[in-house]
Amino acid sequence: MNKNEKKQLIIASIILLIFVILIPIINYFNNKKSDQFLIFGDYLIYEKSHEGWKQVKEINDDILKQKYTVETENNKYKDVSLSYASGTWYYMDEDYKNIDNKDIRVAYSNLKNILLAKFTREYAGETDIEILEEALPNDIKDIKSFLPATSKITIDIDNDGENEYIFTTTNASLSYTGEKEVSKMFMVKNNEIIEISNDESNEPYSIMEILDLDNNGKYEMIVNKGNIDLKLLNSCYQIYEFDNNQWKLKQDCQ
Repeated sequence: MNKNEKKQLIIASIILLIFVILIPIINYFNNKKSDQFLIFGDYLIYEKSHEGWKQVKEINDDILKQKYTVETENNKYKDVSLSYASGTWYYMDEDYKNIDNKDIRVAYSNLKNILLAKFTREYAGETDIEILEEALPNDIKDIKSFLPATSKITIDIDNDGENEYIFTTTNASLSYTGEKEVSKMFMVKNNEIIEISNDESNEPYSIMEILDLDNNGKYEMIVNKGNIDLKLLNSCYQIYEFDNNQWKLKQDCQ
């Protein structure tokens, strides 16, 4: 073996050694628990990871051992302890007083600058039928049949002093009606309908929460897809981000 071959062998051995050392380190950091959790109601848990938000579908000890910041519509509580029993979260503040979980919008651990959006939610009414007629396919015969399952959110999403309206509507039912099932999610801005969902599966949408997750000045919208009534930890949830006057799918179901 000449000097050049020996040199190449040494270099190859060094490179191999580096890989042997780095691979366990990389795997460690990739699999390392972040201890950064977002909890919405009793239906959704996200864990922050290097790839984004990972949906956690089962309660575990890592979630329960954290201290949380809990936000309601009007109050913020810090250093809150959580427990979980029979499908219900229990929140206890730093003074060992229970927080009514019905008022809680979000709980989060080891995260900063979560900003909740201000909005109101109601069912659509007769005054919204013209909007539904424009948004839904032309072959829909009974627009009024959509009203009981049409939600309307009022929000100034771009902070221009003018309200926008976000609708989710469906005629999907737990019982078979024989009608073609149609589901839509869209926004009305300056009297213009802007489609949000672009999915031909026609699974119903439910907007669960609107907030700025990463303090970048852009609101995200947490959306359940596919559940007519009960939302569970293993249900399908999407994250949309409002950017350049449009809602864009940022993270799909996991």
